[in-house]
Amino acid sequence: MEAGAGGIMAAQVRTAQEAEQIVRWCKFHPRGERGINNTGVEGRYGRTPLLEYMKLANENSFVAIQIENASAVEEVEKIAAIPDIDILFVGPADLSQSLGIPADWDHPLHWKAVERVAHACAKQGVHWATLPLNKDYARRCVDLGCTMLSLGIDVWIVNKGLKAFQDEYSEFFA
Repeated sequence: MEAGAGGIMAAQVRTAQEAEQIVRWCKFHPRGERGINNTGVEGRYGRTPLLEYMKLANENSFVAIQIENASAVEEVEKIAAIPDIDILFVGPADLSQSLGIPADWDHPLHWKAVERVAHACAKQGVHWATLPLNKDYARRCVDLGCTMLSLGIDVWIVNKGLKAFQDEYSEFFA
């Protein structure tokens, strides 16, 4: 974060204890135990006084925790209640695999897990996000209170463009 990143998104978090440790690594005293280096971009190369730098960094750093494992779903109420977590991010592919239903994003077990995340976030006033696999999945998540859809995967965009191009010129492809 000293290099200028505004925050982190931690993958494969499985417990509230792990989520709490991640927050502590991202925040300075009194909330955390992040290593101090105010001589980088974030500290304006040492021009921000140390205590002001620490205060501003604590206020402005963004912490996202990925919920992509059945173990994390079992602790999602505890995870959502941890102070200074800005968003929980549901990773549908890894979550489905962890639930024993790989790539079955319409499976009731998958949606039960997503709904549990949504309810935990609503109760704690924490935002949640996901990578929607299609428009219907996105709509269902937004209806459950999802406030961020990660839509910009470059590979998906390129492939959609290539498919449209191939469809337009399909008579010339064998």
